[in-house]
Amino acid sequence: MRLVPDASAAVRLVMRAEAADKLLKPVSAATLVIAPGLYASEVANALWKYVKAGGLGSLRDPNLYQ
Repeated sequence: MRLVPDASAAVRLVMRAEAADKLLKPVSAATLVIAPGLYASEVANALWKYVKAGGLGSLRDPNLYQ
């Protein structure tokens, strides 16, 4: 199965946000995960929304990277 995840969904998955577990199942089952050419811009926009909402503040926690 091929999968083209929405950029916002991909960011939620990487950020381990709510519903990330639901997103992981189809990504794990896919034989091919592809992204369109504008994907980087779409992901940047989704990350910008996280910053605006204060959702990236936890990334400053040094324990997160252990």
